[in-house]
Amino acid sequence: FNEFRQYWVAELGLRPIHLPDFFFLRGIYRQRFQELEVDEAQGGPAFLAAWQKPANIYLLFSYQYKRALNPLAGYRVARYLKRGARICEFGCGVAPVATSLDRFYRNKKWRIDCFDIPSYMLHFARWKFRDRPYIAVHELDPDNDEQLTASYDLINCLTVFEHLPRPLATAHHLYAHLKPGGYLVFNYITSQGDGLDTASALKDRPDVLQFIADHFEVIEGSLPLDGSSVGTVIAKKRATKLPAK
Repeated sequence: FNEFRQYWVAELGLRPIHLPDFFFLRGIYRQRFQELEVDEAQGGPAFLAAWQKPANIYLLFSYQYKRALNPLAGYRVARYLKRGARICEFGCGVAPVATSLDRFYRNKKWRIDCFDIPSYMLHFARWKFRDRPYIAVHELDPDNDEQLTASYDLINCLTVFEHLPRPLATAHHLYAHLKPGGYLVFNYITSQGDGLDTASALKDRPDVLQFIADHFEVIEGSLPLDGSSVGTVIAKKRATKLPAK
């Protein structure tokens, strides 16, 4: 909360906020957030606009609260990373994994890239890591499916696939930018394709999961292909050649 308050007051220049205010505002913004809808048919500008509406500030409150309840978000992936590894938190939001790794594993000399579309959460993440030269925060263009340039030892992609306009293209892109034997950490809920979840993410979900099943070995979690929600999975990239799209 102290971190959030510093951002709220010192960075944004808003009135001082106390803990009861935080919970009150989180409830108010949640009500407004329920009314949001993304129109993916209109393309990138409309998609981005839906995520930048004022009601989306609820996500900043919500995910900062969830991060406070789970400060060890990076523990699950840290076990698979060698010293000096390069990590990508794709669709980072407030970057809970990067925050955890920075706090508890700084001696590992990891380099971390955080990616997301421009939003309240990404602005917060950029502010939070402003003094961390080993953590870079990047903006994603929702119309561009191939924006990664580096190769990574691990890509974290949690609570992302259900929001994407082209999830299969993203899965191919993440695969291509994982080093041989690299790890993909992801989940994929079964949504209704409404609100800020996309209809295309619901339609392409079986193909995405089949692609991952064909090109990765599941190390932790399970990868059901029966339409049920996929919880957190850690999958290792197989040493196979990526077929043509």
